[in-house]
Amino acid sequence: MDFLYPRAGRGQHRRGCGGDRWGEPIHCMAMEGSVFDEELFFRAVGSSGVCALLIGRRALIALGLPLLTRDYDFWIHIDDIARFNEVAEPFELYPDRTPEEARVRPVRVGG
Repeated sequence: MDFLYPRAGRGQHRRGCGGDRWGEPIHCMAMEGSVFDEELFFRAVGSSGVCALLIGRRALIALGLPLLTRDYDFWIHIDDIARFNEVAEPFELYPDRTPEEARVRPVRVGG
């Protein structure tokens, strides 16, 4: 559900909402619980035979560190990209590029 809030006064900004700080409309999304089963997802990836490595903050959270993040970063072997996407699809996780696009995407090193 979307909520549209009135314009903020100049220099005012509502934290957690979109829009700029100088009077543009502010757009907020209502938060809803997710039915996503993280443990089931990790088990599906682990049993799929895909060569995948969880990296980034979610990897640290899996190790027990108290961090906040909402995304999953995986390193996927180039030959397993399509299979990983097949494993992720039942969990309503979709790639932002095709396996072919991912294979030719330049690698960025550093910030």
